[in-house]
Amino acid sequence: MIMEKKKIVLRKEIEVKEESTYLRYDVKTLITVFLLVMAYPVGLILMFVWMKWNKWVKFLVVLPALLAIIIPLFILLVVGTAVVKGGRDYINSGDFQKMRRGMINRNCPMMEEERGEFLNPTIRISD
Repeated sequence: MIMEKKKIVLRKEIEVKEESTYLRYDVKTLITVFLLVMAYPVGLILMFVWMKWNKWVKFLVVLPALLAIIIPLFILLVVGTAVVKGGRDYINSGDFQKMRRGMINRNCPMMEEERGEFLNPTIRISD
């Protein structure tokens, strides 16, 4: 029987080999901070995937994106509601009816029926 010799590998050698295949934490931090400044959405993704920062730090970094979404939606909601409610009140007011009557072209034949007038078309030829 031939016995094979087993090679004994020290644990320290294995750790060094594994560490060399991955980026160090400080390199990941530099890349993440750079991308947060230059390409914010990509930096956000890397921050959540790579970094082991405190939750409050991650919240502070995400806060501008949240505000950029929430503030315009809030403004749109408030302005849109004011326009709809204010517009409804204005349409039912007498001012709108006066304006509508003022916009009607009195000489338009299509409006004759609305005014209660029915004109017979006549052609006059002047000499």
